[in-house]
Amino acid sequence: FLRDLFVPLGYKIVVTGHSLGAGTAALAVVQLKEEGFEKVRCVGYATPPCMSRKMALDAGPFVISVSHGDDIIPRTSIRNMKALIVGLGRLHEDYHEESITSFYETLSKNHDESLLTNQLFPEDITVEEGDLYVPGKVVHYVKNGNECSGFLSDGTFASLR
Repeated sequence: FLRDLFVPLGYKIVVTGHSLGAGTAALAVVQLKEEGFEKVRCVGYATPPCMSRKMALDAGPFVISVSHGDDIIPRTSIRNMKALIVGLGRLHEDYHEESITSFYETLSKNHDESLLTNQLFPEDITVEEGDLYVPGKVVHYVKNGNECSGFLSDGTFASLR
């Protein structure tokens, strides 16, 4: 249907989505590429990790994933979920005699990079063979007050791991 409708007219197909829809759009575009569609691209917003490392890197020429600030969805890889569980367990052990309120107060007061890198996301969590990655080229942007900044990477970028 798509081939008969769009290809003879020379149209380009752009598939887009947000969150789960972005992952679905990226996977659909990969499938369309495999079926011979040359003029197809994807732009996903808050795209979740949904492809193997090789597939995510191979999608670079035709998939763009946009990631805003510290959005959790692009960071929901298997590795990061394991790190979150282990990190929260370690933090809870440190405060086992404290009340749950004190535990959450400590988390909110210590919301800085050293807490995140040293305790919450420990280095001893490794990437598994079956882990998933954000597809294509990833545009990261951050708004700080009235200014916006950003950079381009791929789905294997460290902050997504």
